[in-house]
Amino acid sequence: MLPVQAAVPDPASAEAEIGRAPAWAGAVSFARRRPMLAALWLLLLVGACVETARIGSFMFNPARKERSLLPSDAFFARHWCASAYVEADRLATARVPNVYDVEHYYPGGKPGHVGPLQMDEFVYPPTFL
Repeated sequence: MLPVQAAVPDPASAEAEIGRAPAWAGAVSFARRRPMLAALWLLLLVGACVETARIGSFMFNPARKERSLLPSDAFFARHWCASAYVEADRLATARVPNVYDVEHYYPGGKPGHVGPLQMDEFVYPPTFL
């Protein structure tokens, strides 16, 4: 019969946990040492979050062309790079035998559409289907 060991934490490791700094302490230390650089990183982070939300809202509602990647460029207002993924998902869900057939993406030799967006010019459905 094997001896039963109690689940009692090692006192030395418990003391180490008490003295450990929280995960965000390094960021605070960095901000104190390099405040201008930390402010620039924070500004970059906020800008990235705003742009991600803007592009996400365009993906949700493509009619809002002012939220596309470059609203002043008509190409980006009617194009979405992931269109081949959306179409491949639709085809796979419909149990189409060959989702890689170019005719699904370029019916009649012309680019198809996913809603109001033109199908991506590069036919590269995901390989994981």
